[in-house]
Amino acid sequence: MAEQILFNIIADVLTKLGSSSIQQIGSAFGVAKELTKLTKKLTTIKGVLVDAEKRQEESDAVKAWVRRLKDVVYDADDLLDDFATHQLQRGGVARQVSDFFSSSNQLVFRFKMSSKVKNIKEEVDEIVKEINLLKLVQGNIVQREVESSWRETHSFVLTSEIVGREENKEEIIKSLVSSDNQEILSMVAIVGIGGLGKTTLAQLVYNDEKVVQYFEPRIWVCVSDHFDVKSLVKKFLKEVCEQDVEWLELNGLKNLLHKKISQKRCLLVLDDVWNENPEKWDQLKSLLMVVGKGSKILVTTRHTFAEEPEKVHPKLVEMGKEIVNMCNGVPLVIKTLGAMLRLKTEESHWLSIKNNRNLLSLGAGNDNVLSVLKLSYNDLPIYLKQCFTYCALFLKDYKIEKNMLVQLWMAQGYIQPLDENVGHQYFEELLSRSLLEKFRNDAFNNILSCKMHDLMHDLAQSVVESEVLILEDDVKEIPKEVRHVSLFNSMNLKLKALRAKHIRTFLSIPIHGYKDDSIPNIYFSSFKCLRVLSLNGFKVKEVPKSLEMPKDMRQLINLRHWEYDGYLSMPCGIGKLTLLQSLPLFVVGNERGVGRLSELKGLNNLKGKLRIQKLENVRDAVDESDKANLREKKYIRMLALGWENRSAQSGRDAEKLMEGLHPPPSLEELRIGRYGGMGFPSWMRNGVLSQLKSLQLVDLSEVEYLGCSSVIETMIYAAETNHDETSMEASQNHM
Repeated sequence: MAEQILFNIIADVLTKLGSSSIQQIGSAFGVAKELTKLTKKLTTIKGVLVDAEKRQEESDAVKAWVRRLKDVVYDADDLLDDFATHQLQRGGVARQVSDFFSSSNQLVFRFKMSSKVKNIKEEVDEIVKEINLLKLVQGNIVQREVESSWRETHSFVLTSEIVGREENKEEIIKSLVSSDNQEILSMVAIVGIGGLGKTTLAQLVYNDEKVVQYFEPRIWVCVSDHFDVKSLVKKFLKEVCEQDVEWLELNGLKNLLHKKISQKRCLLVLDDVWNENPEKWDQLKSLLMVVGKGSKILVTTRHTFAEEPEKVHPKLVEMGKEIVNMCNGVPLVIKTLGAMLRLKTEESHWLSIKNNRNLLSLGAGNDNVLSVLKLSYNDLPIYLKQCFTYCALFLKDYKIEKNMLVQLWMAQGYIQPLDENVGHQYFEELLSRSLLEKFRNDAFNNILSCKMHDLMHDLAQSVVESEVLILEDDVKEIPKEVRHVSLFNSMNLKLKALRAKHIRTFLSIPIHGYKDDSIPNIYFSSFKCLRVLSLNGFKVKEVPKSLEMPKDMRQLINLRHWEYDGYLSMPCGIGKLTLLQSLPLFVVGNERGVGRLSELKGLNNLKGKLRIQKLENVRDAVDESDKANLREKKYIRMLALGWENRSAQSGRDAEKLMEGLHPPPSLEELRIGRYGGMGFPSWMRNGVLSQLKSLQLVDLSEVEYLGCSSVIETMIYAAETNHDETSMEASQNHM
């Protein structure tokens, strides 16, 4: 099997090389020219990667070239992270330059880094020289287009300034108001690449007098890159009613929306839609089917939508039937090929699948299934390929939590830009292509977890080969190429052999807990390339010596994701891991030599969820909460603050601590448990948490008043409107 191309990692390295911080560090350490040349060389290499990916299956020389490239790209990525960490730990570039002339350590660091940069550049030079020898050609790498989250549109347009769109406008209006089509709800799409004026054309249509007279109500919503049904319904309602709907759950939103649009001929404009997942479209349409006949959805998008099977070209229908017959009744093959061809409108795409030699040779024994399934992998956009193959890290039939998977992708640099919403879209794309299968949904039909079909797991493993390793009992040797390791069932004596490897992931998720609750010394401090470290599942009453993290935490400088649910307190020095993006649990210690709350000070790259436990161990409430600097952790979406023994801290100290634990204004979910203060902090009363969607209060028996907390009042209103049992219970118990 061919080597996997590190499209995502190379893109991430080029992004880092182009950053102002790396350029400034390069100038300070005398390697600016080398870094500039390295950027140019890697850009040249990036241009031939598509051709290399195709050619390596037929050429051992190209495959060897790709393998060498992988090693040097990983080395470059690690080196740039060393630079970034050094900058953060020493207080920024300005501090480094001033230290440079006065510190022998800085001279050592400069020499070490300069040597590494030159070695990497020399290796890259050799790889570039071989491009012509291997006759690799430049090709286009189709990157995922990302629309900035701030982009919003509106329905107004000054018609006097628009020239040359009259014919297009009239054609669309005719489709909208035609009496020939009296379906309850149908869709009209304006399709084209960015910059063609799709939004302007939709504005002209929306404001045309014929449209204004024909539809009531008309609703304009800018969707952009986050197609979430609940969020869209909220936007609809904000257009047609003055009621505050921010705190309503989906059932309450649905009821209110139906009151506003039931049996009315509506026009709904969805501007800048990126979603290609048919299930999400079905969820939205099912909520809107109470409208009157002749209602329309007008969509502006860069993608086509095949809404009705009868509109598909007859030749494609015929070829589709032939392809189904060629699949020999294998459901997974039919499903994945169907998902792949669903949005392909050119006959050549369908013909290439029909004439594929692996599909043609799919015999009765289905021996060639994996080769056929690889067609779906080959068709993936480059930004999804490493996300898919990374899933080989999990056992077959293992339930993979969606949020955790996105965090792991982000930790490895697979998500560009580094945004959870983008990661969730990657997840949705893999689902829509049937490469992942949804396993569990929540009450609002949001996907919580997924699984991977056994054959899809085999496909992913065949692509990454020995780079991803599940360390099971039958593993006798550790491959030298291994980068990502997982452990599920039992401890393995081969763990020690990982010490000399360039491990980027160590994921421990015991399904039933380990028989031996101690971890052998596997020298975590030597894992300097580690991005993900998860040690969940060790059921111990006391933390054994072998489970303690290295005393010099700075050794794990590249760590992005760290998870362990068994700590009695955090190790001292965790605050030095300034590249950390996810730290689901932080346990405050009360002994010397353990992590204090103030360790959070510099961890401003944390994203997603943060749970802080044992807050009664905070000694100086004002000083430590101020140093924790939660307000600056703007990427945190869920914050949980918990006390275990509230009697160990006075109510007054608890109140001071809560006042200092001011979350970022962008926080969406807040949980408070066993808080021992008598009142809530000012930041819960002054409405600064404008994005808050969920508030959970657990066992707050000491609280005597809530002041004028707008948060609580809004939660009570939402609970009464939705008849949501959980919200009602929380509100009533803590008034």
